[in-house]
Amino acid sequence: MEIIVWQTEKKGQGEFVAYVLLIGLAVTLSIIIGRWSIGQSQSTSQNFVRQSEIEDKCGQIALSASVDCSGLANQILIKITNRGYLKIEKVKITGENGINCMLSDQPNELDIELYPQKETQPNIQLSDRLECKKIYILPLMKISNEETIGSSDKTAEITIPDSCRTPNTNV
Repeated sequence: MEIIVWQTEKKGQGEFVAYVLLIGLAVTLSIIIGRWSIGQSQSTSQNFVRQSEIEDKCGQIALSASVDCSGLANQILIKITNRGYLKIEKVKITGENGINCMLSDQPNELDIELYPQKETQPNIQLSDRLECKKIYILPLMKISNEETIGSSDKTAEITIPDSCRTPNTNV
């Protein structure tokens, strides 16, 4: 009696499993990278749309201001005129280098709701700080999602005369 031993080659099965694993790995990586790139492109496009909206809104803002210090000492009237096309919600008043020039009980951000081509005269009391010879008025407006932004390019600069810092003897 003769015994026949069949030998099968298992070499081909190992290569087949390796190819399947490599293809699976490639597909998985492409799905992960594809989802990541879609998320990145959506985020970039949203940032671009938001930035262009902000630039558009800032381009429509124009602000001018003048000072009248004929009243009491350290109490000045600033006439703020909205020469732009959008409503200004607030203004932020600061001195040089961001110093707060308002008296301690007054906020440096004023709610004024100034419509286009209108003016207002908020009563502002300044501190006696020497750094407050110039004040800057930054217009703040709302964009979508009720977010308030300021346009630093549209800041109005006012030089406060020394006569505004001393008591008015004519009163």
